[in-house]
Amino acid sequence: MATGIADMLKGVAAEKNVHYLDLQWAFDRHEVCAKTSRQARAGDTLANPTPSRKAEWMRFLSAGISHAQGQGEESFHPNSYDQKGLGRCPKGFYDLARSAGRHVEYTCLNNRHQGVEGMHLEPQAGLDPS
Repeated sequence: MATGIADMLKGVAAEKNVHYLDLQWAFDRHEVCAKTSRQARAGDTLANPTPSRKAEWMRFLSAGISHAQGQGEESFHPNSYDQKGLGRCPKGFYDLARSAGRHVEYTCLNNRHQGVEGMHLEPQAGLDPS
C-alpha cells in the first residue's frame, strides 16, 4: 500500500515538474515490532537510552482501554529518534533541489546499524544526482 501511494505521489510530482522526496523506506528496520529494533526497556533512562541504531523510531498510541497494544486498531506516532532522523533528509533535499534547477527525485534512507546519524539521501533509481 505504501509503495502504491509513493508511486502515485512520484507520478504527480513528475507531471507537475516539482521535486519529490520519497520517505517510504526512511524507518526501515526501526518500525514498531521490527525484528531488528526494540522498544525502550525498564533500565533505559534519559542519561542512558536505547541507542538509536537498536531502537524503534515510532511508538504506539492505544485507542483506549478496550484496545491494548498490538491490535490492528492502533495508530503510531514518531519518537525523538524518528524526529531527529527524519529531520536530516528534508534539509539536505531542500539544498539539493534548490541548487539543481530541474526536477529531482530522492529517497530518504537509513544506514543499517548507524542510527539517526545514518539517515541520508539517495537519488531515485535511474536519475543522475548531479
